[in-house]
Amino acid sequence: MIKISQYITRSVLAVAAVISLSACVTDTSSPESAALTQSSVIAVSSPDIVLNSAHQLSWFSQDFLVVEGQTPSSANIHSYNYIKQRIQLALEAKGLKFAPEGTETDRQVVVAALLGEGENAINMERLFKLYPNLSVEAGDFKVGTLLVAVIDPQQHKAAWRGAIQALIDEDVTQVQRQTRIEVAVQLLLRSLDV
Repeated sequence: MIKISQYITRSVLAVAAVISLSACVTDTSSPESAALTQSSVIAVSSPDIVLNSAHQLSWFSQDFLVVEGQTPSSANIHSYNYIKQRIQLALEAKGLKFAPEGTETDRQVVVAALLGEGENAINMERLFKLYPNLSVEAGDFKVGTLLVAVIDPQQHKAAWRGAIQALIDEDVTQVQRQTRIEVAVQLLLRSLDV
């Protein structure tokens, strides 16, 4: 009787170990899944600068698109514009409204998209005072960072700022790239309360 209960106990433990180990396995067989498994998000709100639905937003006058070691390609520029579009839609879904282009507002949205980890990317992170950090090796992928801030242009302070960093696989379809942008923007802006 004791031998049977020991056998059952060992069998149950073995099955439990197999189940728990299989739950921890990440499919890294495709480059797409490996690029999406890790991200780092940071967000900071300023208690002394109010951001609510009474504020109208506008885009900061300068775009920040940094591709380390090269001039941004047309695909990079298209992705940057899509990022801004998704950010605007997400902010509007939170109850914030964008003013017509050319209108002065008391809150502006600043966006920086960085591809690579060189000096320009480091300087942009310093400007935003946000330092996301992935705890994985990039391997065949580049590190991409998206920095967003809602600023008060009169006080030169941010009401809210956030950053997301992830591995970027540049060899994906436009649909896959857009899906990843949508997920990144959603993750980044989910802590922004209005």
